[in-house]
Amino acid sequence: ATQRPFPTQPDRVSQELRNWEIDQTEMRANEDVLAFWMRMEHSGGYSILPRVAKVLFALPSSSAQIERDFSVCGEMVTSQRASLSNENVDMCAFLNRNEAFVDIAQCESIPDDELDSHIPQCVSYVMEATPRDDEDEMILDLFSQASVEEEEKGV
Repeated sequence: ATQRPFPTQPDRVSQELRNWEIDQTEMRANEDVLAFWMRMEHSGGYSILPRVAKVLFALPSSSAQIERDFSVCGEMVTSQRASLSNENVDMCAFLNRNEAFVDIAQCESIPDDELDSHIPQCVSYVMEATPRDDEDEMILDLFSQASVEEEEKGV
């Protein structure tokens, strides 16, 4: 007995398209496109076309949401914050637009004596006087206003 080869995916797609063209099933009065294709999938007659419909019709029908998302990014990236990395902007925008994923009450509290270790060094600045302050003062004395004016005049 000759065994029939298993149909390839293009063959299955072509067969589903032919079946759909002759299928008499209609959309119900208050049924949207995705619900129709879900019903067709559950009927057992289609497996590929419902997935295609999900991809095609799951896209937003307007650009309003995308414009709101870009607006959030525009409010974040200002001339004062122009050095934000793309990853940080992406994550901030995601968290802003998906507040349901973020529960600030679930964040672990940091004990007061550990706060310094949680602040990145690139954003901290020691305000107390340090031995370097004396060195800075000596350097400033070397470049007094008078010597700067002389340099500008070419003396």
